[in-house]
Amino acid sequence: MNLDAKISTPVAIALAVVLIGGGLYWTLSGGADSRPLEVHYPYWCRDCKAVFDVSELKQPGKWRVPQGAYSDSIVLCPRCDKGWAFPAPPCPACGKRFVLHLLPDAGCPYCDPKVVEEAAAKGLDLTPPEIKALK
Repeated sequence: MNLDAKISTPVAIALAVVLIGGGLYWTLSGGADSRPLEVHYPYWCRDCKAVFDVSELKQPGKWRVPQGAYSDSIVLCPRCDKGWAFPAPPCPACGKRFVLHLLPDAGCPYCDPKVVEEAAAKGLDLTPPEIKALK
């Protein structure tokens, strides 16, 4: 047995112990960031005009997509239990809120005037007063 083999075996064992211990500590301490992403934005019911936070839909049995909805983010309103509720997050470009999915594939009415024209032609308001009142 040569001297290099005697030195490398204890070093390899120590390195393995450190790596396993570090990995175990990292895993048990929650890793990089174990907190779930908290997303908050309002939903607006087209029928009863209620405005509520998306967190209300995270309760068991509350996320119910109505038959015929063209997006799985359109849900039955938990307040009136019959109307379709639509998300109203802020526009990533301008930061203003508008109701998504009232028109399929429509963008922000503040950033694209064509969207306003298309909505008006169908009698829709993508920025109802209940959403405009939100900060």
